[in-house]
Amino acid sequence: MPGRSGSTLNKRQKEQLRLQKQREKAERKSLRKQEKQQGTVDDMQELRAHAEAQAALFEIGSHPPSSPQISERDSDKNSFEG
Repeated sequence: MPGRSGSTLNKRQKEQLRLQKQREKAERKSLRKQEKQQGTVDDMQELRAHAEAQAALFEIGSHPPSSPQISERDSDKNSFEG
């Protein structure tokens, strides 16, 4: 590069390196932010799936009972009471 001294060239290279590092840092920050947002969505989906599994275990909200069912133990109680 004609017309440029060594110190000017060094300053230019340092400035370009500084700008490059700044861009890389901004990109890493952006990626972390996206991962954090994605993690929040994943956590909510995981919690929702766990809640659905627990509800299925206890048959909550699956369907309303059509008629009361008497278990064998309840029918045994009724036969001894009367």
